[in-house]
Order: sequence, then C-alpha cells, then structure tokens
Amino acid sequence: MEPAVEKFCGLSVVENPRTADAPAPDFLCRRAVEPARRFHESLDGYAPTPLLSLPGLAAKLGLGAVFVKDESGRFGLKAFKGLGGSYAVFRSACERTRLDYEKTTQEDLRRTDIREKLVEVEFVTATDGNHGKGVAWAASGLGCRAHVYMPRGSVPARADAIRAAGA
Repeated sequence: MEPAVEKFCGLSVVENPRTADAPAPDFLCRRAVEPARRFHESLDGYAPTPLLSLPGLAAKLGLGAVFVKDESGRFGLKAFKGLGGSYAVFRSACERTRLDYEKTTQEDLRRTDIREKLVEVEFVTATDGNHGKGVAWAASGLGCRAHVYMPRGSVPARADAIRAAGA
C-alpha cells in the first residue's frame, strides 16, 4: 500500500505508515502548528524559503536526494531562528493583551490600543547568537525592548548583530 501524500503549507507531506502505533505528540500535529504558520505568513516580508538540492552530498551518502532549507534571506536576519523567536514574542504579546493567538495577525498587534498595552513589556532571553537576534527583531517590531544575555566568549559579531536587530 502506497503512503498517502497531501499538501500542507505548500509542501508535499508523506505520512509514514509505520507510525500508526506511535502517533506524533499533540504539539506537532497539524492543528497545533497551523496558528504559527498563519502568523508567520502575516509578517511583512514573509515568503517561503527555498529548498536547495545538494546532489553531490546525496551521491556521497548514497541517498536519492538531500535538500537544505536556505533561511539566509529570512527577514534580513540570516537565520531560521527568526521564526521561533518571533512566534514566542507573538504568543507572549497575545497573552499579555488577551488576544486569541489562533486568530491574531501581526497587523492586529500594530493597532494603537494594543501597542499601548505592550509599551512596557520587555523580553529577556539567553543565546549564543541567532535565537537572540530573532527575539530582538520581533520585540523591536512591537515597540518593545529586548535584553539578550550571551555567554562570555561569544563572538563579538553576534552581539553586534543582536544589537542591530533591536536589543
């Protein structure tokens, strides 16, 4: 029996038929990830990032194909963690303003009455680079401050990039 293939978020999804006895955790089901996808698509400048084929690596590994998702152009952050950081900031902002995260968009968070509720919010995180940059970028987009703690010995360019993103 051939596995079912369906489209989800622009991708072809092939369900592994051997997982029937061990379904994915609830937080990975389609219903759980849909609000994150919808929110990310509401961000200014959002676009799906390309999958790059690495045929040489695939041949070396004896695989039919290897693909790498290229996030280097995402929101000018040059890192995929802009999505995770922005979603964490978004969920926190929704909680603070009592907005339903399953229906709220970035545009909703720009409303004056909502911005007034967020003006005093400060986000804090720890990172060695990209996560902090994503949180700083998302917080600054809401008019909030971000404090990013980095371990001693972090590469100065990473700290500079986090400051440039708004922390």
